[in-house]
Amino acid sequence: MDQIRSQLAELPPKRGIVYADGPSGAGKTTLLRDFAASTPGAVLVDATRCSAEEVADRVMRAIGVSYGDFRSINALTNLVHDLVFDRKFDPRIVVVTNTQWAGKRRFTDEPLGVAAGGIVAAFSRRSKATNIKLVVEVDSEVHDLGPRNRNPILLAPARDIVRLSPNSLPPRQRTAMTALALSEPHRVRFEEWQALCSALGTDFDVAELRTIGEESPFVTVELTDEPPVVFTHERDARTLREEVPAGTFQDFQQAVVERLLACTDGDPLDDYLARALPAHAAAAGRFEELLADPRTLVKCTHTALLNALRVAFPDSIPAGSFAADLYYLHNLGLAPSSQAEWISLLHLVALSQGDTERADALIESAGPLPWRTVWTRWRAPGLVRPLPPQIDVVEELQAEADGTTVTSRTADRLKQTWHAATGRLLAATGQFLGAKGPFIEEAPPTPQAPARWGPRPPGTWSARQPSAIPPHSA
Repeated sequence: MDQIRSQLAELPPKRGIVYADGPSGAGKTTLLRDFAASTPGAVLVDATRCSAEEVADRVMRAIGVSYGDFRSINALTNLVHDLVFDRKFDPRIVVVTNTQWAGKRRFTDEPLGVAAGGIVAAFSRRSKATNIKLVVEVDSEVHDLGPRNRNPILLAPARDIVRLSPNSLPPRQRTAMTALALSEPHRVRFEEWQALCSALGTDFDVAELRTIGEESPFVTVELTDEPPVVFTHERDARTLREEVPAGTFQDFQQAVVERLLACTDGDPLDDYLARALPAHAAAAGRFEELLADPRTLVKCTHTALLNALRVAFPDSIPAGSFAADLYYLHNLGLAPSSQAEWISLLHLVALSQGDTERADALIESAGPLPWRTVWTRWRAPGLVRPLPPQIDVVEELQAEADGTTVTSRTADRLKQTWHAATGRLLAATGQFLGAKGPFIEEAPPTPQAPARWGPRPPGTWSARQPSAIPPHSA
C-alpha cells in the first residue's frame, strides 16, 4: 500500500493514474480493496463483466456526483470540474478493480476500453482539474496495455493458487468445459451449454452437464441467477480457450453461427442468439453476413452488435457499409430503451440513407415498433452528400388536429411547417442557417405510411435526450 500511496503523490497533473499489474491470483483485487477501505476519500468500483458505460456510471455514483441524462464523457468530467471550481468537491481516489474481466462477452476489447479509455482516461487526463486520481487493476497476461501501462505496481504470482490443468480432466468433462469456455456470454443456461457441446462435436444430455457443473470446482451453478452456469474464475475459461487449436476454434464458430441462423420463433437458443450471435459471427468472419440478414439482425441486442463491431473490424470499417452506419449511430450516443426502439433507430438510418429496401425489410422482420419514421430530412451520420441549408436543433413540434401538417421551431427561432405525410416544406418564417434566400422545396420521395402524432410512450427515446456515453477508443 505504501508503494501505491507513494506513486499517487508523484503523479503529474495530466496523468493521474497508477496501474496495479500481475498474473491472475497474485492478490491484486484484495490489495486494492484493502487500500480503498483504509484510505480517506477513496472509493471502490468493480469492473467485472461491466461495459465501459456501466463502469462510468458506477464511478459517478461512487464519487457522489449526480449526472441526470448527461452521459457523454466530456459532460461527466465537466460536471466534476465545475464542482471543484465551486469548491463543492473534495479530492477523491477512484480504485477500479478487475478491468481485465470487463465486458459482457469473451471476444471483446472492452477490458482495454475500461482500463485505458472512457471515464478512466478522461479523469486521468484532467486529474488536477477534477481532483481525482485513479488506481486501476490490470493483468498484462490477459490484455496488454502496452506503453500506456507505464511504471506499474507489479505483484508476484501466488504460490498456493489452484489452476485448471486441461490435461488433468477426464475427456468428456474437458470437452464440456471447453465448450462452456467457448461461449461468448460468461453465463449460460444448460440448454445453451448443451448446444455448444454439440457444436464442438460431442453430444451431452442436460443431466450429465448438471452433474459436471455441480461436481467441478471450476464451474459454479447458481440456481438463483439466470442464466445459472458460470466459471468460478474467468482465468480458467481463458486457459481452456487458449488450448483450442485454431482450426477447431473456427469449425466451432462456424457451427454455432449455422445453428443460430437456423433458429425459429420459440427456439430454446433464441436468447443466446440475441446475446451472442454477433460475437460468434465476428469470430467466424461472418459479421457482414449477419448485418445483411434483417430477419436475424433484429433479434440481436444493440449492445451485442456494437461490441462485436469493434472486434469484427479492429482496424477500419468499410466506408458506406451498414457496419459504418452502426458505428456512426453509436457515436451519436443514443441509448435505446428497448430492442424495438433500437430497430426504430435502424429504420430511421436506413431511410435517411435512401435505402428503402433495408428499411422495409427491418419493418417486416421486427413487428410492432414504438415509433416509425414516415419521412426524414436528417442526414444520417457519416453520409456525405449535397444538403439543403442547415436546420438547427428542433425544440418544439406542434401538429394540427387533423394530422395533415406539423410545425417545428428550432433553437435559432426558425419556424417551419411541413406536410406530415410527405415531408414537403410548406412554409418557413425566419432565416435558415447558411441559406441565402427563401428555401421551399419538394422532399424526395419516401415510403408512404399513415402519419401518427401523439404523446411519446413512457421510457422511449426523446429527440432532446442528451447523448449516452460514446464508445471508447482503445
